[in-house]
Amino acid sequence: MFKDLYRKLTITNALILITFLLIFSYSIVGFSNAAFDASAKNALTGRLNKIIEIVLRYNSLEFTLNDETTKPEYNERTHIDYIIWDKNLKLVNLSTIQEDLVSKAYQNALEVSKTKGSSYNTVNISGAKYRLYTVYFRMANGDGVVAQVYQSREIDDLIIRQLFLVIMAIGTFSAVILIFISSHLAKKSLEPVRKSYESQKEFIADASHELRTPLTIIKTTAELLSMKENETIGENEKWLNNIQSETENMSRLIQSLLTLAQADNNQIPVKTEPVNLSELIKDLCGKFELVAREKEIAFDSIISENVQVIGDKDKLNQLLVILLDNAMKYTPEKGTITATLMHTSDKAVITVKDSGMGVKDEDKKRIFERFYRVDKARSREQGGAGLGLSIANWIVREHKGKIWVESEENKGSSFIVELPKKRKI
Repeated sequence: MFKDLYRKLTITNALILITFLLIFSYSIVGFSNAAFDASAKNALTGRLNKIIEIVLRYNSLEFTLNDETTKPEYNERTHIDYIIWDKNLKLVNLSTIQEDLVSKAYQNALEVSKTKGSSYNTVNISGAKYRLYTVYFRMANGDGVVAQVYQSREIDDLIIRQLFLVIMAIGTFSAVILIFISSHLAKKSLEPVRKSYESQKEFIADASHELRTPLTIIKTTAELLSMKENETIGENEKWLNNIQSETENMSRLIQSLLTLAQADNNQIPVKTEPVNLSELIKDLCGKFELVAREKEIAFDSIISENVQVIGDKDKLNQLLVILLDNAMKYTPEKGTITATLMHTSDKAVITVKDSGMGVKDEDKKRIFERFYRVDKARSREQGGAGLGLSIANWIVREHKGKIWVESEENKGSSFIVELPKKRKI
């Protein structure tokens, strides 16, 4: 599925990038051509106005402009020639002789003479292109005269062709690069989708597996009880307790799954109100201390007074319960658990330390993932499904804090939470 999607995205991205490159390339050529035309028209207009000025000043069609070809600054690309036609459209003056061009210019002069206006166009003479500007005007004696100026497009067209070839060469090379870039972009854009899809598959598989075990136990126990019709409830108390225990495990698992599903869809509101973190931790430590005493675990707490944070009291309580319960599960008899609350000017720091089995380095990166358990067999025995730390991680993120674990194998673990003390309510 992802291979086909990757291929389609690569092709689509490549086509979009190549289309953009072609549009950009043709735009450069088009704008360059338009700039040359605009510049040439301004030059032709200036030359033509100078010719008309001379004709009107001296009332004569016979004149000679300075030969620009002998000047040091002469530029063939910008050189402009001229043709003058009298009232009868007889050629009376021109700067250079080009028979084919004069013939073509005459046709334009004839049309302008009829309309008594002007025209600006490009004429093609034996494969060479010229810009031709033709204007009709009257002399002081009332005679109508047609003046024309023209300029070769050859050098401009050569520059445009070379520019186009350079752009296309660069474009071809760029197209190959763009295909690799589009491939990389497609892969990168699909990566979050792929990870999400794989996580969803893993989530469903793990949830199914976790639900299958208690369901199998309940089903097997129920079938066993159905064969003991003559026995009393008291005689089957063990089997009934199994059903009750597995039902509670399923209930906790389903509730945790529901919490994570709602969290993924932002359906769980998180309050922002002042919370006395010191009192909250003291209260929970008192409760867990009783449980620890029954398990012969030494429980100690170091709580700073009057530490206030902005957050959701119920969610923070749930976070602390998860961390303390997790420490209780993995701390053996005669072990120790220490809960501390310290603070600075801008954050509160909660640490839950145990002397349990510890966490391997390779497990530290995944310990907050859903359904991930360091000791799967022991977690199963104690009713754990590997969702508690995922929920804890979500609660910390919602409070704009950080959570991490510091641990050495067989030397215990310390779960550390940093929460900002100031947040907008």
